[in-house]
Amino acid sequence: MGAIQAVMWGLVEMLDRFELTTFSKSINGLFAFSLVGLIIFQSFELFLLSRSRLQLVQQKSAQHPAAVFAASLISYARSLSESEPPKDQAILELRSWSSRLLHLMGATTERTELGQIALAAAAALQERDTQIDILIDDLGWSLFEHGDPDTAISNIGEALRMIENRLVSSPGDVVALGAKVKALRHLANIESRNKDLPSARADIGTARAAASNLSGAERDLHLAQLDHSEAEIILTAINKSVGPTGQVDPSGTQSALLNEASRLAECAETVFHGLSDHEREVKALKTKVDLLVHDTRKEKFREADARLRRLQREVARELR
Repeated sequence: MGAIQAVMWGLVEMLDRFELTTFSKSINGLFAFSLVGLIIFQSFELFLLSRSRLQLVQQKSAQHPAAVFAASLISYARSLSESEPPKDQAILELRSWSSRLLHLMGATTERTELGQIALAAAAALQERDTQIDILIDDLGWSLFEHGDPDTAISNIGEALRMIENRLVSSPGDVVALGAKVKALRHLANIESRNKDLPSARADIGTARAAASNLSGAERDLHLAQLDHSEAEIILTAINKSVGPTGQVDPSGTQSALLNEASRLAECAETVFHGLSDHEREVKALKTKVDLLVHDTRKEKFREADARLRRLQREVARELR
């Protein structure tokens, strides 16, 4: 209303200054004058509104579809949590299918926020297994990737305490045993940054011992992930020693270490391929390629690199 009055006053001043006599001085003239002023103001307002909407559409179209999807998913999760009463079960179902997808997309911020929302929902529904899973993945590994290793370690430690309490009463609980292996693996990976290589590999050995209590495909999957993690830890140590592209002396002590790490990565790759887990297969193959960069025998590197490029294209098509 204030804006309308300002426009009207400006028109009055203009007409008075130039002594325009287009309108009658009667009440009808005043009404016509007001109507013209209102039309001018509304036209200007519509022009500004159309420009702002056009800019908004352009901004949205410029965003990557994956970013738009992740933001929309979190917006929906917030709406579920803010409803009265909160739709806790719907939140957990949303998180169950989207958490790993966000991980594969690299959307760590959105995955962490979804984890925080889902953790409150799981607590309200007393879903202990889901709470443990969230603390290990969404608020554990994802937080580490987001740059907060201390909080990640704390959350995974809390999950481990919950798991140990469960195993006291149910020693053969397969879900709890699998969660324990995953928690130990994530901790080993995160804490390896501040440990020497033998200590970091010993932590992987602890997780591998816990995996021996599992069986079948689940055991194979966990052991393959541990093989991949150990290969990554060795790769980090080699990179620190000779640089990301430095060559390892074939007659030196690091050559045996390089060969062992390559074997671990290849074993993990083979298991993931057998389980049709192509996303993890790509990661294991990428680790193998990064290791072979340090090998003076370049034929293996070229073969693995070519296969990696093909597999990456296939996985990218599957995720679309």
